Amino acid sequence: QTRFSTSSPTVEDLSTPHPLTAFFGGLELLGYDLDVTETTPGGEIDVALFWRAHQGPGIDRQLQLRIGQSVIPLAPAYPMDRWQAGDVFYTRHRVRVPADNEGGVQSLQVTVLDKAGTAITSPVRLTDMTVVVADRRFDVPADISHPERVELGAGVTFLGYDLEPQKLKPGETVHLTLYWRARASMDKGYKVFTHLLNVGIGMWGQVDAFPVNGTRPTTGWLPGEVIVDRYQIPVDPAAPAGEYLVEVGMYDPRTLERLPAVAGGQRLAEDRIVVGNIRVEP
Repeated sequence: QTRFSTSSPTVEDLSTPHPLTAFFGGLELLGYDLDVTETTPGGEIDVALFWRAHQGPGIDRQLQLRIGQSVIPLAPAYPMDRWQAGDVFYTRHRVRVPADNEGGVQSLQVTVLDKAGTAITSPVRLTDMTVVVADRRFDVPADISHPERVELGAGVTFLGYDLEPQKLKPGETVHLTLYWRARASMDKGYKVFTHLLNVGIGMWGQVDAFPVNGTRPTTGWLPGEVIVDRYQIPVDPAAPAGEYLVEVGMYDPRTLERLPAVAGGQRLAEDRIVVGNIRVEP
């Protein structure tokens, strides 16, 4: 966030993309910026707020962002009780839409509360935000061709997979469906890795992605929910003929650390799940 020391700042000084005027007992909201207006439960959005302090130092306030019925606390990096009267601030917040958000077109609002947690005024509407909620399912499909059970970390169970074809040529595509169940809420968005390996020769196909083409981040899964997750893995046109295996798992894209994979009480080597064999023919 940035502090502006201009003694008489204006909205124009700040180049506020969406100016407005709202007062919260010693604070004035001058406008906002927003990177997206459509997201999903578990999705992240960037919100910038532009403020002018009319009191201070010592103003003691709390900030909240509301997306429909979801309430998200905001914490400016520069403490509000140090803001000086006349100062103008630009505060930026990266927030996550809660997994249980009801979805639909919702009002995006800002609320300012006193130190006791009581709203200073009614919430101020910024704009509308669309939260797209996929059809959720909590039953395990009966037609999983290869059912399994592998626990990944504290939050995910791998339920099995579908894989076809069993034979294909270089340049063709492997069709893989993975089935996951959320055991608990997750505060990290994990990526899925899918690798096509010729043992001893190397990797000849790979797709790493957030679940369901990025539309179902693990931060948006509800406990007990079942996710059907499809991948199309292109086989390298130069792939040599031979026997291949497909391995999958999840990892934190920020650290590249894989989620521990445990089956039958034993941790799997390299925290990978081998889901099937494929033959590549000339």
